[in-house]
Order: sequence, then structure tokens, then C-alpha cells
Amino acid sequence: MTGPGSIYGGSFSNTGARDKISGNGLQEVFALSYYSWSGGAWHYDPRYAVKVNSFGSWTFNNKKNIKPWACDRKVGTTKLINCRAPWK
Repeated sequence: MTGPGSIYGGSFSNTGARDKISGNGLQEVFALSYYSWSGGAWHYDPRYAVKVNSFGSWTFNNKKNIKPWACDRKVGTTKLINCRAPWK
């Protein structure tokens, strides 16, 4: 990718994830992957956890190719596992 091209700013509202199986040691995570424009270049940010077992808003600037993910993570950790696209 070269140059900033189209840089997006905006927000998601009422987005998130809620754990359906309590007590199994996993948390449900709403994550996003995207490219950020910084320092004159695009940088890939893979699967950033936006909401964990909760819903709310996320505001962003200087991003593109934003893709949502539904993931799990073990309680007390930050590593995302079992990630899948919520729609195709």
C-alpha cells in the first residue's frame, strides 16, 4: 500500500460480545483488525480487543480495511483464540 489513500474515521456503537457459557474459563471478545496510518506509512494491527464481555462504542481515526472478529480468550490473559468472522 502506498500513500494514505482513503483514511477513515468514525465509530461503532452498541457493539461487543457477551459470554454465553459462564464458568468455562473463557471470555468472549469483540476484536477488530485494521491498518493505521502513522509516521507516513500504513501499519497492520491484527485483532485488537475492543470489548470483552461487554457492549459499547469504539471511535477511530486514520484507519482502513477494518474487519470485525468474534474471539475467545482465557480469563486473565490477552491472547485471542478461536477467532472467527461474525459474518462472511
